[in-house]
Amino acid sequence: MRLVITGGGTGGHTYPLIAVTKAVTALSASYGQEPPDVYYVGPDGFAGPVIEKEGIDTHYIASGKIRRYFSLWNFLDPFKIIVGFFQSLWWLWYIMPDAIFSKGGFGAVPVIVAAWIYRIPVIIHESDSIPGIANKFSAHFARSIGVSFSTALKYFPAQKTALVGNPIDTDLLHGEDHKASGGNLGIYSNKPIVGFLGGSQGATQINEVVLDILPRLVSAYEVVHITGKNNFTYIQKESEGELKEQERYFYHPFSYLDNFQMKDFYNACDLVVARAGSGTIFELAAFGKPSILIPLENSASDHQRENASLYGHAGACIVLETANLTPNLLLENIRSLFADQQVMAQMSANAAAFAKTNAAELIAQQLLRIAKVIQ
Repeated sequence: MRLVITGGGTGGHTYPLIAVTKAVTALSASYGQEPPDVYYVGPDGFAGPVIEKEGIDTHYIASGKIRRYFSLWNFLDPFKIIVGFFQSLWWLWYIMPDAIFSKGGFGAVPVIVAAWIYRIPVIIHESDSIPGIANKFSAHFARSIGVSFSTALKYFPAQKTALVGNPIDTDLLHGEDHKASGGNLGIYSNKPIVGFLGGSQGATQINEVVLDILPRLVSAYEVVHITGKNNFTYIQKESEGELKEQERYFYHPFSYLDNFQMKDFYNACDLVVARAGSGTIFELAAFGKPSILIPLENSASDHQRENASLYGHAGACIVLETANLTPNLLLENIRSLFADQQVMAQMSANAAAFAKTNAAELIAQQLLRIAKVIQ
């Protein structure tokens, strides 16, 4: 079997692609089939180095996007999309895969259209509660569509759409215990652990709020802070100015953690403060972690607010709107949760009930079917 994977290029696209690739390989073996030849065709950026690290053949194409606001890039990006389309035609002709799996994003659109020309079957997956423009367009060319949230079902044809959850790398779920995972992150005290996570790109506003309350945080908690690569040097320097030398032992900033390290993050943290991307939500749910979610303002179709609202209605998190976020409000919510362990335990149970950890396997099964590897 030859499989092409494609996606927009952020962590929310990239890690599910890897999860599905691993699931296809494992499922092929269970049916006595040879491992598939897997190729990535899509934009470079964040995705490239991460996917290359998995040993997947990568072929990069030019990509652009349609912005909902005025930008000079809106005049240039259509030409990049056209170039990406012709590059996709070449790579798909060269590879001629049996099936394509797309995680969406504008970087995947040229690949999807080229696949339609060659009549290569495509499966797309929509992570968010409100689909983006790229996946709404790509749905016209897809054989099957998977969604993470039930609210997204209404945007796609019912006869070819299924609720599957968000694909999670099963390797992420097999970590060490709480104490050992904390040790891997440099944590050796018995203080409760609070993790701050802004997605693969980081979250500037969350970073700034953490700095504002950092001395008060480390007085009671160990703090694990994933800052984003572009913000790390600034945050590290500012934190040294905020903290006394002995307080720095309880603050653990990281620019980025890969999947192998993220299982230590989730296993170690007692509470996680994060954005409301679908990937983050379903990882929190898989680990049964109580959380405070701060949806990104002005996300496409305001999908992060809807994601957080659905997860919050399930009783799995507290939602703080970005417009209302202040350092004192965030600190008060953290303190109140740790002061009521019964509430924390119920949030953990509700998060676990929300989880769908077999999404990657369900998608892998459908990919093998449309590639006619299995019936």
